Amino acid sequence: MSQEGLPEQFSGMVRLFPLPNVVLFPHAIQPLHIFERRYIEMVEDALADDHLVALVLLKPGWEPHYWGKPAIYDVACIGRIRWHERLANGRFNLLLQGLCRFRIENEIAAATLYRQAHGWPMPDLELNVDETLKREILRQVSARLPQEHPLSETLQTMHELPMPLGVICDILAFALPLELRVKQHLLEAFDVAERAQALLRILCNLQKPELLPMPHEARPFPPQFSAN
Repeated sequence: MSQEGLPEQFSGMVRLFPLPNVVLFPHAIQPLHIFERRYIEMVEDALADDHLVALVLLKPGWEPHYWGKPAIYDVACIGRIRWHERLANGRFNLLLQGLCRFRIENEIAAATLYRQAHGWPMPDLELNVDETLKREILRQVSARLPQEHPLSETLQTMHELPMPLGVICDILAFALPLELRVKQHLLEAFDVAERAQALLRILCNLQKPELLPMPHEARPFPPQFSAN
């Protein structure tokens, strides 16, 4: 395996899974329910091969073109299927773990029902990383959490363990209720220092009394958001 968790002989080809309302980040785990025929085929092919799928956000205005090839952003996140179950109706429940950012160079003409693309993984660029950013980001998030918020335990772990700043930013960007365009902007920030500074600006721009909301009551698995 490479440093990004990809196969050593990774060809640069990915199976694209475009969604209108999910931005996956490295290190995060996203539950998904797969029910469209094209994406059932995608999961079948992934499970028979390297278990990799690239989740990519659809650009605004996707609705009229959803069943064709609506426009997507140039940066996706490659994920590995860590767990799956096939249902009696042929659909899948699965857990997709983000591995690395991926720059899409071009789409590939393929015979599959789902879209494919070629590009290259983008590892974190860790130059001029200021560790004080870590403390300030965690302080800003902690100040906005209601008591008993589930994220509090994660923050405590981030304080105590020598977790890289890039990983902290990715986990928080995925977990926090930020707008999709903001999440996509953070995903496109390969430079860790720039990513951390951008996240800190976002947090500081929140009104002081504004607390991060408690998550809704646990939803049944599969979640409702995976409209595919």
